[in-house]
Amino acid sequence: MDPIIPLLGVLLLARIGRSGPGLGRARALPDVGAEDLDREMVAKVQLLAAKVSPIPVVITSGKRSGLRQARAMIAKIERGEDLRELYTSAARDGRLDALFSLPRTPEAWAPVLEDWARRGRSISDHMHGRAADLRIWQWSPSQYDQVVATAKALGLRTNRESDHLHLELPG
Repeated sequence: MDPIIPLLGVLLLARIGRSGPGLGRARALPDVGAEDLDREMVAKVQLLAAKVSPIPVVITSGKRSGLRQARAMIAKIERGEDLRELYTSAARDGRLDALFSLPRTPEAWAPVLEDWARRGRSISDHMHGRAADLRIWQWSPSQYDQVVATAKALGLRTNRESDHLHLELPG
């Protein structure tokens, strides 16, 4: 079983400040970048968790460095997922082709992903802390539907990926 840690204000101290709350009823796996999520994303996840309680809201991925993003993308390829379906704008504008022309290693992809993020062309909102992935395996189909409907009502965009629910802030 995965170790899960509650996110308290102390853990989010550097990002939100002393008086800022943690993730309330939401929890996160250790070392997944949840402590560096955008303030608005933290507030939305807090609200989501409160509204769907007692459904467990567990963050499995938050803000990602270029290296973490590269690892996530390569893992998706290895699971047989089509990155062109997941990253449609990057597929359309040729950024995926640029990545695919490099050796398929996180070390080769990370600097390119970081450069795009610095120039405002990030391939994923995870790289700016504006996206979070939630564990879904413990939810029933009706709980999944409830979480998605609630997330959308809170203004979040949702996308079910193979093993998680991807949430991101609009714009």
